Amino acid sequence: MWRDGRGGESRAVREFGLFVPALPQKHIGVARPTGVAGDKHVAIAFRIDPASGALQPHDQPQALPSRPINISVDGAGEFLLTAYNNPSNVTVHRINSDGTIGDIVNQPVKPDAGIYAHQVRTTPSNQTSILVTRGNNPAGGKPEDPGTLKVFGFNKGVLTNPASIAASNHLGFGPRHLDFHPTQPWVFVSIERQNKLYVYKSG
Repeated sequence: MWRDGRGGESRAVREFGLFVPALPQKHIGVARPTGVAGDKHVAIAFRIDPASGALQPHDQPQALPSRPINISVDGAGEFLLTAYNNPSNVTVHRINSDGTIGDIVNQPVKPDAGIYAHQVRTTPSNQTSILVTRGNNPAGGKPEDPGTLKVFGFNKGVLTNPASIAASNHLGFGPRHLDFHPTQPWVFVSIERQNKLYVYKSG
């Protein structure tokens, strides 16, 4: 929820929000106004009042192609990455120097977003982006949808040279979220559908 700082109307920012360390007093949220696939979806930048903490919209919302499930900002604070679960997708928007959300970055090749993306992050080097795609359990006679980690090169917002990390038989691997060790080359991945935690060493 946010208020206009003058006792005005509260409004909901549904799905996800984050503070942007590289841009003091800035916050970005994604909104899904009515909560079903196919409705209007936007990303919104807010100013944060340093005294009260109140949020005020910072420029106009930026339209998103479908329901967002997760957002993150690259290490330089220059790009907003958004993951979508249905249909599985990932987009990158520029973040302008004033903290407003800029244009979408054109991807020369449509990224392979796997099945049911759930998170997107850039690595500490800021040269790689990882899209976590959960897949789905078998149900109702439908076979399992495999989960993967989609690994992309990341250069000025462009996602390149994709690679996939998955189980050897492409089944029984349902990752949901990942995080990075602050000083060591470890990547911690929560495997939601198998209730496990995997640790990878980044290159």
